[in-house]
Amino acid sequence: MKNRIVVILILGVIAIVSLAYLESIGVINIRGIVRVHEEGINVNPSIINIELNIESESGKQVYENIATIKVHEREGLILFKPIERRAKGNISLILNGEVILKSKEKTYTIKMPCLMSVNSPCFRVLNIIPGYDVPLKLSQGEYNVTLKLLWSRALGEGEIQLKIIIVAGEGKAYLIPIGQRPMEETRSWVVANGSTKCFALLVDKVKVKASSDGFGEIKAWAWMFSPTGCKNNIFVFKLINAKNGDIVAELELPVEKSGLYYQVLLLVKAKIGGYILEVTYPTKVKLSIKLVIEG
Repeated sequence: MKNRIVVILILGVIAIVSLAYLESIGVINIRGIVRVHEEGINVNPSIINIELNIESESGKQVYENIATIKVHEREGLILFKPIERRAKGNISLILNGEVILKSKEKTYTIKMPCLMSVNSPCFRVLNIIPGYDVPLKLSQGEYNVTLKLLWSRALGEGEIQLKIIIVAGEGKAYLIPIGQRPMEETRSWVVANGSTKCFALLVDKVKVKASSDGFGEIKAWAWMFSPTGCKNNIFVFKLINAKNGDIVAELELPVEKSGLYYQVLLLVKAKIGGYILEVTYPTKVKLSIKLVIEG
C-alpha cells in the first residue's frame, strides 16, 4: 500500500511539471442555462410531530401551516392514510380530523372521519372521500397545510399514538368501504377457507380483468356474528402482494353492528398482479383469500 501511494504522488508531480513546458494555443469557453425542475410532489418537513392534550369531553385543536406541499407538475395525486393507532390506559375517545391545503389559487379540504376510536364506536358515512379513501388530484402549486383535530366522548386517563402517512402519486391498490352488505345474491360468491358460522370472508370473484384505467375491481364482504356485541369493533384489512409479501393497501375500519352481525362490504381496487386479501376480526380471528387481477 505504501509503494502504491508513492507511485501516484510521483506521477502527479511529473504531470504538473510537464504542463509548465506546454504553450497555450486556444481556449474553450462553456456557457449554458440550467433548467431542471423538480418532479412529482414533496412535503416539507417530511416528518410532522403534533402534540395533542385532551382535557375536555369534546373539543377542537387547529394546527396552522404545519407543512408545505409542492406540486411541481401540472397536477399530482395525494392521500392522507392513517396506518398506526395505539392507546394506553383506561380511556375512551373518538377522534376525527380535517386537512386543509391552501395555495394562492385553490383550497382543498379533506375530511378524515374516524381517525381513531378507543372503546367507543365511530360511524362514518360510506361515501368515498378523495384524499382519505382514494387519492385527491391537486393542481400545480405550493400549498400550506393546516390540520384540525376534533374529539368527542373523551373519558379517562392515558395516551394515544396515531400515525398518518402522506402518500404522493397513484397507489397500486385501494380498499374502499362501500356499504354493510351486498344487495345482490351471494350464493355464487367465493368463501375464504376457515370461514365459519361466526366469521366469514366472501368475494364476488377471485379473478378479474383490469379495465382501461389499469385497475381491476372485486367486492369483498366480511362479517362477524356477535349477539352480545363487542367493545372493539375494528376490522383490519390488508391487501398483500402474493409474490413478495409486501402490504400494498391497509384499512382499519370501525364496523357498525347490524342486528346480530358486524359486517362491511369493501371494494378492492388493484392493478394487475396476484394478491392476498386478509381480514383480522376484533377477536383476533384471521381469514384470507387469493385474488388475481389479469391484464
